[in-house]
Amino acid sequence: MAETKEKEFPRKRILSAGKFTEIYKEGCINGQRYCFILGSGASVESGIPMGGTLEYRWMNCLMGEESDRETPAKDRGETLECAENLSDELQYDFNEVVEEWKKARKAGRNTLPSEYYFDIYKLRFYGDELNGDRYLENIMESAEPSFGYHTLAQLLTDEYNNNLVITTNFDSLAEDALFLYTGKKPLIINHEFEAGFIRDQSIRRPIIAKLHRGLFFKPFNNPADTTGLSGDWEDILRQIFYRYIPVVIGYGGGDRSFMEFLLREQNLIPKIYWCYVNRYGLPDERIRDLIRKKNEGFFVRTDGFDHIMLTMGGKMFFSKISTNATETYLRKRTEERISRYNEQYQKLSEAKADSKELKSEVKEFSKNEEKDREERKKNTSLTEWDYIREGNAYSNNKEYEKALEAYKRAAGINSSQAGAYLGCGNAHQRMGEYEKALEAYAKALELDPEYVYAYNGRGNAYKALGEYEKAMSDYDRALELDPESVYAYNGRGNAYKALGEYEKAMSDYDRALELDPEHVYAYNGRGNTYQALGEYEKAVSDYDKAIGLDPEYVIGYYNRGNAYQAMGKYEEALADYSKALELDPKYEYAYNNRGNTYDSMGDYEKAIADYTQAIQINPGEALYYQNRAKTYRKLGDAEKAEADEQKAKEIKELEQK
Repeated sequence: MAETKEKEFPRKRILSAGKFTEIYKEGCINGQRYCFILGSGASVESGIPMGGTLEYRWMNCLMGEESDRETPAKDRGETLECAENLSDELQYDFNEVVEEWKKARKAGRNTLPSEYYFDIYKLRFYGDELNGDRYLENIMESAEPSFGYHTLAQLLTDEYNNNLVITTNFDSLAEDALFLYTGKKPLIINHEFEAGFIRDQSIRRPIIAKLHRGLFFKPFNNPADTTGLSGDWEDILRQIFYRYIPVVIGYGGGDRSFMEFLLREQNLIPKIYWCYVNRYGLPDERIRDLIRKKNEGFFVRTDGFDHIMLTMGGKMFFSKISTNATETYLRKRTEERISRYNEQYQKLSEAKADSKELKSEVKEFSKNEEKDREERKKNTSLTEWDYIREGNAYSNNKEYEKALEAYKRAAGINSSQAGAYLGCGNAHQRMGEYEKALEAYAKALELDPEYVYAYNGRGNAYKALGEYEKAMSDYDRALELDPESVYAYNGRGNAYKALGEYEKAMSDYDRALELDPEHVYAYNGRGNTYQALGEYEKAVSDYDKAIGLDPEYVIGYYNRGNAYQAMGKYEEALADYSKALELDPKYEYAYNNRGNTYDSMGDYEKAIADYTQAIQINPGEALYYQNRAKTYRKLGDAEKAEADEQKAKEIKELEQK
């Protein structure tokens, strides 16, 4: 194809990228709508070869010159025989293509004029269509959206509602970019039967229409299929060009469907902007004729897809595509995803459902994670996320000091990692170091003011300190950011319960369980509220559900024991306290309350033994001495009773100081 110099075409019809952007922006402000038509040229900078490049590769293989992606080269005789068999589909003499290919090789070019893509694809993979599909899949699935797709994603989601892309490609670059850079999920028209959706003007999400079908919908990738568009597509395209001004980028008309439609129906398109790459010169005569015949047909001179998108983005919404803004957005989204992943895994780890298989798989996964980390320690330095996961693993095993150390290492690697400070806060809180927990949560929120888990964690710390108003404020903020945060509803329910606002507490527990019917802590919290109201049967029912979901839920057994004790069901209470102590031999409250139960049953020696165990675990708790003193008096041992009463008094006096 001979290059056409710009001077052979009216200069007033050739716009710079900057001038086009001005026109585009002004048109948007005045209510005009644009759609983007993308061809293979838009994908080059993403690592997907142009049609002409693929043609050249395939011709190398067809002519026996070299293999193509480890596929054996064809025998020349086989190729020529195949071309003869396909002569009805091929609209040219294959020998002429061979001559063009030879000229391209001699000139040192690795492309052919992109006119024979579908025909050569058919020849290359004749009788081996499955391998052809896989070839394209490999190329396209390994590609990542280039810089320009970032801008395109913003254009498709901006306030002007220019939300339509029409593409002849099979790749997923546009939809990938939308998800990566905007978090939006487009409507993909993968099949001509879906084309009617484009008529629906109520659809505000981005629409990506694939004329030759999506990659997994048996794309139109042979001459027979690409000689024309289906009636469905033609009807829709007529409507599209009535509503939208087309902006063509990276498309050279290599197929025989869409290009033929544009040429045939050009009167339906009053205005069109056709972008071309300056170093390749103006497009071929068909396209020049199309632009020439229109009063408002223009070429736009660019240095490629990324260039035109950079120009548009830089002039229209720099703040959205700036390096700093993009890095901040991507980092936040990545951290959120990692955090969600870690939270979900932690939830699985903590759920302790009554499924032995689940518990076994969680244990096995954790072991493998630990092995993997240890192996990588030998070979390379670990990332902050490695240490966060390590901290989570220690936390799950109640090794909070080790967990804290791991989270601090994570923060040392990346001081802007909010998740590391969240972990520190959680570890401090579980160690009863609430002031330190508050400091860590505050740091996490300084780094990420919308960190739901940090608000929830800080709310829990405030609640533990009895600062209920502050706790409520944090739970409320967490729910503003995430109205479906089960943990925030549960935490706020606990705070309401502590304040004696039982109706509000019930409402929050109910909402938590509506969102997650297997939330152990919400059943426990609601059970505690029923118990505070004296509704012990309902309390026991909720504890039963909590224990059913987690047969190793220590607090559930303890609380159910308390309910049974209040009901006078002492044997049941003893069984639950004993189970709690089996699971946690240092559970001082269970020793104390089992002692109370033994005392109520008149088994004073066993009561004394349990109070003594509680004192050994926590010698600074006055209540345990008081309870033991009462039991000693029942046994008639006044001396020991007085000694315990004096000890309790001393502890209280120290606390008051």
